Amino acid sequence: MTDSPSPESNPKGGYRAPRGGAGRRSHSRHGIEVLLKKAAVDSDFARVLLDSPEKAAHLISLELRESERSILQNTPGSTLRSMIRNTRVMRQEMAAFRTMRAALMIAAVVA
Repeated sequence: MTDSPSPESNPKGGYRAPRGGAGRRSHSRHGIEVLLKKAAVDSDFARVLLDSPEKAAHLISLELRESERSILQNTPGSTLRSMIRNTRVMRQEMAAFRTMRAALMIAAVVA
């Protein structure tokens, strides 16, 4: 199993949830930060996030809080794109955000 999704394996294009990840969800108060940082290092994931924040969270097995869901649903796409573009990922966080595992990303954010 690889950490990177394989867009070509999804007949509709884009990402598929990683095997074994859909049942184990990571909870955090850093959901939006995790999604933005993941999108900042992964342009395919950024497109999914812009299209459907809920789907993007599901792909990395991230459980969003209701307040985070509401914020993402009510944020215009142009604003979200700007947020992604202006999000910086520190070098020591980079490996975690190149995976599809929210738990690793959360650990990098809170460290």
